[in-house]
Amino acid sequence: MQCEYVDEKTGKQCANTWACSTVGDSKYGYCYSHALKTGRVPKEEADRVQEKRIGKVREAAKSKDWGRIMALKKAKMDARTPAEKKRADAEAKIKENSEKEKVQKLIHQIFGDQDFDAEEMIKEMRTNGADFDYSDKSRKFIFITWSVSDPLTRQPVTLRALCTLLGIKQSTGYEWVNSDWFASEMYLTLNKTMKLAMPVLARMNLTEALQGDFKARQELIKQFGKHDVAPGEEDWEETLGKDVIDEAQRLDGIN
Repeated sequence: MQCEYVDEKTGKQCANTWACSTVGDSKYGYCYSHALKTGRVPKEEADRVQEKRIGKVREAAKSKDWGRIMALKKAKMDARTPAEKKRADAEAKIKENSEKEKVQKLIHQIFGDQDFDAEEMIKEMRTNGADFDYSDKSRKFIFITWSVSDPLTRQPVTLRALCTLLGIKQSTGYEWVNSDWFASEMYLTLNKTMKLAMPVLARMNLTEALQGDFKARQELIKQFGKHDVAPGEEDWEETLGKDVIDEAQRLDGIN
């Protein structure tokens, strides 16, 4: 769930996707930082969280490595030559593009939205006895399905060609795009499609939680109906079960 906070100066919405999703909670719809900023966090809770943060800082400060790792990392970065910096930036860009490409492939695998062919669907519907030639319902079904498919691989390529294929005027196609029913159907279709991603997101979240990400653990705990669990207080073996944990660790090994 994305945080609802919008910056008044930039007009941009907070990108944090770990907003409170507990209905009835004063922080509902906001990440903790913006819930605190907008006065949605009860004083007792804010004091408790701050006390825990201070405790963690004091505990970390006792370590002999306190600040040393970051200092060494900064020194190493500062010591790089211009050529090394340029090469590092290029490598980082390649890695970023590769990760984006992997994400896009995963999205298409989940949604199955690539290589949609409206003509093939019409043939299939006619073969199955659908009264396509005289049914606006059938036309609109194909129109919506084409609209939510991958624009780089769907056929036909243009809206004009799709209208011709469906036997409707191009002006009718534009009227449909601007109609209330189109907006409503697009929302419902995309909402149903997004549900296909939930199992993948849940597995990714579980993997992050088992690796020690506290926010991921909080989100999982909310799904199990528990709230306000502090770090180190949850027995994952008991809460999730050995089979689930083994599967998450297996997936982590694949990734």
